[in-house]
Order: sequence, then C-alpha cells, then structure tokens
Amino acid sequence: ETEQFERRHNNDLRELYRRPNILSYIRSKRFEWLGHIWRADGRIIKQAMIAKMTGKRPLGRPRTRWKDSVVKDLRVLQERAQVDIAYNREEWNKFVMAALDLNGPLSCI
Repeated sequence: ETEQFERRHNNDLRELYRRPNILSYIRSKRFEWLGHIWRADGRIIKQAMIAKMTGKRPLGRPRTRWKDSVVKDLRVLQERAQVDIAYNREEWNKFVMAALDLNGPLSCI
C-alpha cells in the first residue's frame, strides 16, 4: 500500500459492493407499485391511474407525472402490452427483477 487514493469508476464500485444501479432500483420499485395498483380492481387507486383528467393544465413545461415515467420505462422494456401479467404475481416479480437487472437511466426521476 502506497497510501494513495485510487480512482474507481461507479461501475467498479457497484460490482465491489454488489449494489444495483440506483436508477434500476427506483425503476423496479415503480414497477412493484404498478403491479399493486393494477391488481386493485374496482378501487379508487386504479380508477385514478386509468382516468383521463379533464381541464386545463398550467402554462409552461408540463410536470413529469409518475404515470409518464412508468409508460416510458415500459416502452424501453418493450413490455407495454404485457401489464396484464401483474395479475400473476410470480410472472410480475420476474418482470420486476428483470427491470432491476437492467443498467443505465431509462427515465428521469
């Protein structure tokens, strides 16, 4: 040991400490919540998720909605038409774990 700092890249640190990418982790948590909402048939939470809001939005850049982030992530994963697998918890958990294994930013947080 020469008592000098060694520069390491983020990927090296992730492998060293065996931690997932924070963006992948957040994405997988989003999908966990989406599965929870999707299985809530007849409840207000699912109705709010599916409903189209009426009225005017404020001027300026539109705010990023949670739903927009999920749709963008699903598009990247090419599973947009497969949200119905949320009813099968085993299959949905496999999907969530697959999202956790992906590296890199898919959507802004």
